[in-house]
Amino acid sequence: DLHCTNLFNLDGRVAVVTGGSSGLGSMIARALVSNGARVYLVGRHVESLQRVCKEFESMDKGRCSEGAKLIPIPADLSTKDGVEKMKKEVEKREKSIDLLINAVKMQGQSIHPTGGNSLQSISQALLQQGQREAEDVLRTNVIGTYFVIATLLPLLGNSSHNPQIINVAGVAGLSREFSEGLIEPASQAAIIHMSKTLSTLLARTNVRCNVIAPGIFPGGDKNQHGKDQQSMSSMKEMISRVPAGRAGAEKDISTLILCLCSGFQTYVSGAVIPIDGGLLTQVP
Repeated sequence: DLHCTNLFNLDGRVAVVTGGSSGLGSMIARALVSNGARVYLVGRHVESLQRVCKEFESMDKGRCSEGAKLIPIPADLSTKDGVEKMKKEVEKREKSIDLLINAVKMQGQSIHPTGGNSLQSISQALLQQGQREAEDVLRTNVIGTYFVIATLLPLLGNSSHNPQIINVAGVAGLSREFSEGLIEPASQAAIIHMSKTLSTLLARTNVRCNVIAPGIFPGGDKNQHGKDQQSMSSMKEMISRVPAGRAGAEKDISTLILCLCSGFQTYVSGAVIPIDGGLLTQVP
């Protein structure tokens, strides 16, 4: 049956969404639970997780199917111990999971070259990057995602519902344009390459792996409130270059996630799907 209520029905599906306390992670979690999934929402801050869950409950008003719920799991996924604790919390309730969506994203330090194109000025700009901040970005975005996948693979393998890993990696990981730094785009590119290689490694198993690469989504950047004025101006300028004429909205990311997570969609594997309003056509 090709009716939309069947194509995108996620009743009985179990999902783990990391980075779920805000930004794109919370948007994705709402889309999944609104269509029947039981979603484990993972993030560092218990207060933020509980807020997302309460906000959804107040909006839902009993419209979701029985069994569809958001379940908060506070965890620090930048360490193997934190990842293992998260897995144990999931295993208390589930023998398998059907969907793993990694949406953790630590924002990189904003860097603004000001001295033209001389090697000296470029060097000075790049050296504004703090070493600890750079290590934190790579540890959280790349290494943390790596260990989450490695740790939860057995639970995914237990699924009988077309299990899938979806990694969220910003479109900056596909672009060569310098935008406020090199470390965070490098982390996004690393996630993309890791996902491609992983999809090949898993090709003969029952687990698939895909990537979605979002462009500009207001609210999708967890640290947007901390951006300086120059960074906010850069974002507005970038939005003006989007062929779609606007930034992304929650409905945009939700429809893509539902298409990929549909129980009837089993033929996409190893894909990297930009969702950027055409930005990459202007910022290659």
